[in-house]
Amino acid sequence: MGHRLGISNNFQREAVLRQTFDNKNLSINNRQTSSKNTSFGGFSDSLIKTNKWLNDGNYVKSFLILDTCGFILPRIFQAFMRNKEELGGYNYKAATEEAIREFLSGPGIFAVPFASILVAKKCIGSATNVANNALEVFSDKFASMPDNLKTNFEATKKDFYSRVLNDTFKTHLLDKEKAGEKINDKTSQEVVDDITKKIIDLETEKVNLAKMKRFPGDGILINPKMKQFENNKIAPLESDITTMVVNLNNRHGKFTNNKANIALANKAELNIITLADYMSYYANDIVKTVCDDKSADKAELIKKLNKKAKNGKTILNLTAIALTAAFTYCVPMLYKRNKTYPGTEGLINKTNPASQPSKQEAK
Repeated sequence: MGHRLGISNNFQREAVLRQTFDNKNLSINNRQTSSKNTSFGGFSDSLIKTNKWLNDGNYVKSFLILDTCGFILPRIFQAFMRNKEELGGYNYKAATEEAIREFLSGPGIFAVPFASILVAKKCIGSATNVANNALEVFSDKFASMPDNLKTNFEATKKDFYSRVLNDTFKTHLLDKEKAGEKINDKTSQEVVDDITKKIIDLETEKVNLAKMKRFPGDGILINPKMKQFENNKIAPLESDITTMVVNLNNRHGKFTNNKANIALANKAELNIITLADYMSYYANDIVKTVCDDKSADKAELIKKLNKKAKNGKTILNLTAIALTAAFTYCVPMLYKRNKTYPGTEGLINKTNPASQPSKQEAK
């Protein structure tokens, strides 16, 4: 009995000591965490926000920022300081040469495909930006609409958006067991209607944003007013649309891995914001052209416009590839722009004959 009591007491003492030790560690960790948050909270928040800003952007934005800050600027600075003591000052020629080379071989490589896209939008139409599988779905959906609806552009566009989105969320709406349940006091059909309305509002705000450009190439990276407008008008709408889609997918058990995605007529899986952009490109090109046209056979016109968009997309891709390859081929020629690279100035004293080898020495 005493032996058992001794074992029990030992276990109790060990438990008390372990709990005391854990409490001390917890207290120390809390103090350390508090100290870290107090000392580096602002800096950490800035890093987190910067990282989120990079991740929220596309590949091009991330590449341009990282390439510029990590490679281009340090190389230009290094060329600027090269042979400073020998020259008796900064090497402006080497810095200029390095800047031209770096910007053309880095960020400049995107100029050709972007220029091709801009030309295609003007000459062929914005529908060339729509993926082929989405283009097929839009064409079928628009062609199935009655011709008497294809007269007023704004009304037709809203009806087209509504039809596409209702078809996109068809499986959600057919799930009668859950479709009647309410998300924030709204049924699934009401949520889809709200998504349609907000996508139209989003398109309107993007048009307003484009009107704020001061010159070709102006954008949110260099225009503070455009950036503020995007944060206050466009970002909240995109967030609301994404949240509603996520709630719908959660309710009906769809797209558990990518909850902001949708299925477009079982032909394509894409993000809801991408779908909104695709519908805008299609509507402002093909839908608008059909509504403005007074011919009776609108079905034939839709076929021609869809074929034009597909062929234009193929031509655009081939042209962009060819021009980018040609541009890449020409960039190395810039390295021969000067007979002598400015970075070697100060190392070779051309004015001092004593520093040059004599003919006899050369022989």
